[in-house]
Amino acid sequence: MKPEVVICEECKSNYYKGTSEMMYLCAECSSVLIGYPRCEHSMSDGRCRKCGWDGSRSKLTAHLMQRHEMSDDDLKDELSDLKQKMEALERYQEVIALATTLVTSPLDIVALRCEWRMDEYAKTDDGLIDLQVLLNREVVVKFEVPNHKDEEVEHAEPALLEDYLDRGSSSMSRQIEQIVST
Repeated sequence: MKPEVVICEECKSNYYKGTSEMMYLCAECSSVLIGYPRCEHSMSDGRCRKCGWDGSRSKLTAHLMQRHEMSDDDLKDELSDLKQKMEALERYQEVIALATTLVTSPLDIVALRCEWRMDEYAKTDDGLIDLQVLLNREVVVKFEVPNHKDEEVEHAEPALLEDYLDRGSSSMSRQIEQIVST
């Protein structure tokens, strides 16, 4: 019997249903993004015989994989670029106001990710930025920052740093280690 084939929401590769810890992600993406065990791929004709993944990567997963190869200096530069991107957001002060309700002051905020959810909507009223930050080196919070001024900036439930690292990928852990060591 042939395994059921589904499509990964992140990398858009077909994969075999049931081979991933995540319902909507292939085993590769769930490993890179969440830190679940990686499939020991056995590639044949451009597809893994075990999980069905075809080697595809999204922009985000490709970047996270690239981070493994970055020097410490390059990673520091990336963190600096993320900080500048975050602080340049038109609605950054709204993010700060929300962040101050989540942790005790004084507020220390470090950007972990600042990306358009969909590049084709960048700088349009439908644009939405996924901003993930580390607050006071204690909690990680994801903010959704819409371009449309009538839509509120929202945040997900904060995660304690330890919990974030427990379920995060090695790339995410390396980013946090770089932040904590500075």
